[in-house]
Amino acid sequence: MSKLLRTRCMKLLTAAVFSVGSLICTLPQITVSAEGGSCGSNTKWELSGSTLTISGKGEVETNAWSSVLKNVTSVVVQDGVTSLPANSFYNATTVTSVKMTDSVTSLGSSCFTGCSRLKTVELSDNPTTIPEYAFN
Repeated sequence: MSKLLRTRCMKLLTAAVFSVGSLICTLPQITVSAEGGSCGSNTKWELSGSTLTISGKGEVETNAWSSVLKNVTSVVVQDGVTSLPANSFYNATTVTSVKMTDSVTSLGSSCFTGCSRLKTVELSDNPTTIPEYAFN
């Protein structure tokens, strides 16, 4: 291979590498992040996508997820959680579905009041305390 041909090939190869590198740098980054934290002594919450999951053992003491409610469409309360506090999802207008397991026995007042898009609620037969305005 002649020196001139090798030089041209190297220049083309270098240009191609820089072009691909530039293209990769301009591609949008896709990140899936989850938010969450504690919401009681033995309970925690996590937002993944638009699903808020509450897990752990015992009662939820605070609606620590209030800052992300505008992103929530689905609420899942896992087995082990026994109660939700008053105003847990007050005016959460984006929530469309709620699923609670058999361990949930108590809902606080106005727990789901103002959830104007709520269409599906799955409750067990166990709740012993459902205040009059829980789903107003």
